[in-house]
Amino acid sequence: MDTLPALALLYFLKDELGVGPAGTAAAIALTQLPWTLKPIYGFISDNYSIMGLRRKPYILVSMVTISLCWFSMAYWVKHEYSAILAMVMANIAGAVANVCVEALTVEYSERLTYKGVAILQSLLWGSCALASFAGAAFGGFTLNHGIDKHDMFAISAWVPLLAGISAAFSHEDTISAKAAEVTKSPSIFFSKIWTTLNPSEEERQARAAAGQHWTMGRVCLFLIIFFSVPNTSATNYFYLTNHLHMGETVLAVITTVAMGTYFFGVVCYFLCLKDIEIQTFLACATFTGSFVTALAILLYTRANLDMGIPDEAFVVTDSALVTAVKTVAQLPLMTLMAAICPDGIEGTLFSLFTSIANLGSVLGGWIGALLTVMFGITSTQFHLMWALCLTCALLQLFPTFFLWLLPSASCYAKIKAAKDQRNAHRHADDGKLNF
Repeated sequence: MDTLPALALLYFLKDELGVGPAGTAAAIALTQLPWTLKPIYGFISDNYSIMGLRRKPYILVSMVTISLCWFSMAYWVKHEYSAILAMVMANIAGAVANVCVEALTVEYSERLTYKGVAILQSLLWGSCALASFAGAAFGGFTLNHGIDKHDMFAISAWVPLLAGISAAFSHEDTISAKAAEVTKSPSIFFSKIWTTLNPSEEERQARAAAGQHWTMGRVCLFLIIFFSVPNTSATNYFYLTNHLHMGETVLAVITTVAMGTYFFGVVCYFLCLKDIEIQTFLACATFTGSFVTALAILLYTRANLDMGIPDEAFVVTDSALVTAVKTVAQLPLMTLMAAICPDGIEGTLFSLFTSIANLGSVLGGWIGALLTVMFGITSTQFHLMWALCLTCALLQLFPTFFLWLLPSASCYAKIKAAKDQRNAHRHADDGKLNF
């Protein structure tokens, strides 16, 4: 649902609606705002069942809504504001369905050891990677072979309907007695979350005495810092199409290869990186990501041609490396978030974590748009693209100054040991994931 129409959407905004680089970046970031409100959707689905079901009905309604939004993009949308409205509605529906899936994921994670949680996250993200690869490949191929952008939106409208059919035939137990006891008072419910994020002074002292010098509030702060680094992908798209005159074929290959390395990054994490201490892992990933991002300066200064590297080969390789590093960097954070959620509010708290990460991504898009304006980059002026790239690469190092907000190596080991001890009798559940 994301990668299939992605390229067509960029062309639609640029060519038919006349939106510039900064406007496109800001618009895309704006349409992602509904993903920052996921705890509200989680509270609704947790507490207000439909015909005794908390997940399936919300997923079905969400899939139909997304389909209608894409059909509207195909046949009725003629202005940038109506396009933004359609995408916002589609993202609200997508976020609601995503919350329902996350709730199930975290509930199942409670039965697993820490290693089992890492395996589950790898399998889930691997599935997303394969789907993203398939969507990018098919979307780029069809767009390059004469499929109109509006026709691509119409094709994309059928994908959520297929997902809805699969959800309709899935099994979900009716709401249990335990779930029925969950309070429907928003103030009490979110007060419990606030208490979890900000423990009392007595709880803080008890944690400190046990060597646990961290809180979930500190983890949330790190998440928003980590994900709010500038994103200039929309500006880069204008550079590739308007300045280097790359067509749909090259852009389709770039997107497809990037999604392929997305899957490769998940596999690498699953096979050999999931046991590394989180602060060390993120420090290495951040420095690597900053270096890979800075490599694009060679393209913007045309130094790649002096080195004998064609533009197309350089862009494909650079995009693949950036995607792989970013993917791998996120996975240990997702594993940690799933593992530290306390009983009773697992789904809602995990959706809060991911909402904060999404809010950081939105801020990163807006910061990227602001930097684009500050450096005077437009649809035809790209003289300072190298300076924009260098600035973004340096700002990507900013989260390394806040790694102390995360659990230290000793705390990280205690978190893993505590979860493994709590689920010691359920190691068999880990084996079910190792297919």
